[in-house]
Amino acid sequence: MKNLKKKTLIKTTTIKTNIYTDLIRTNLRNKNRSYNKIFLDKNENLDLKLQKIIKNILSKIDIKLLNAYPDLSKLFKKISLFHKINSDNIYIGAGIDVILRGFFELFIKKNDLIILIRPTFAMYEIYAKIFKAKVKFVDYEYTLLGPTLNLKKIYNLINNHNPKALFLANPNSPTGTVIENTNLIKIIKLCKKKKVLLFLDEAYYLFYNKSYINNIKEFDNLIVARTFSKAWGLAGLRIGYALANKKIIDKFNSVSPMYPVNSVAIYVAENLLNSYSDIRQVVNQLIESKKYFLKELSSLGYKSYETYGNFCNVDFNGNEKNIFNKISKKFIYKRSFSHKSMINYSRFSLTDKKNFKKIIELIK
Repeated sequence: MKNLKKKTLIKTTTIKTNIYTDLIRTNLRNKNRSYNKIFLDKNENLDLKLQKIIKNILSKIDIKLLNAYPDLSKLFKKISLFHKINSDNIYIGAGIDVILRGFFELFIKKNDLIILIRPTFAMYEIYAKIFKAKVKFVDYEYTLLGPTLNLKKIYNLINNHNPKALFLANPNSPTGTVIENTNLIKIIKLCKKKKVLLFLDEAYYLFYNKSYINNIKEFDNLIVARTFSKAWGLAGLRIGYALANKKIIDKFNSVSPMYPVNSVAIYVAENLLNSYSDIRQVVNQLIESKKYFLKELSSLGYKSYETYGNFCNVDFNGNEKNIFNKISKKFIYKRSFSHKSMINYSRFSLTDKKNFKKIIELIK
């Protein structure tokens, strides 16, 4: 009987791995990017001032840190103080994507119904397929003012279809849009009433200052996810955290590996939290450079709309291929989209004003 269970587990794991591999190849295939070009395609934070801060932190690493097993205790305290929240309400993991997988493992069973918006972070749909959840999508709609989300559709799905979970990124990527406070609180309350788990992804916090971390005290169905990848510039170290009530965090800990994050990631994250004022300044400067870039593009007749992540979306009036065929090949990486709500838009991750000036001159 034990051998049968073991074989079944191996078979199930293999099936999930094959699905995961195929989806990764399809959805998240990485290009071999050249460091001679500017990376404006994946919302990484490559700000030069931030790079100097991180380089200085790395230069002070004691080799003993690498010889010893990772110790998360200091980072728990730092995050706890930073958010003024009990460490029992914090789970630390290798980025939001791994935390998200843990959420599916814990709470989503085969044929459970979940609600996803579209387009959004690709891993939501990938994990839904891996764990064989049923999905109801709410698509962004195209408008002249940018992609718009019909919140009534979300309310109706929660009220009428008894979903297990709702997944929202606020701000959302790739649209860059947010659900305003009054509406999001309404959604949180409705989910609580209907016993729906709400996974709220705040990956772009600091670029958008509104957070719902304090709401976990009132709403035991709310999980807020954060990452050090965006504002903090640590995408390559894969470190993030979730905040929720103690019962949910205890469940995350029950499926956590003994060492969920490596020592270097822990060390750099701890020290960056000590440099918060510098991080805030970096973010503010990137937001100012975005304003410059969009103002210059507007003077050339190209439109955009307000975004709240570390990127902006621009409509080049159907001339994107003509403009970027040569520029993209020689100078930058950027993204375009196929979803109907963003069909005419190109995305640029934020960079400094100097780089945006180069792009504007090349467009001219």
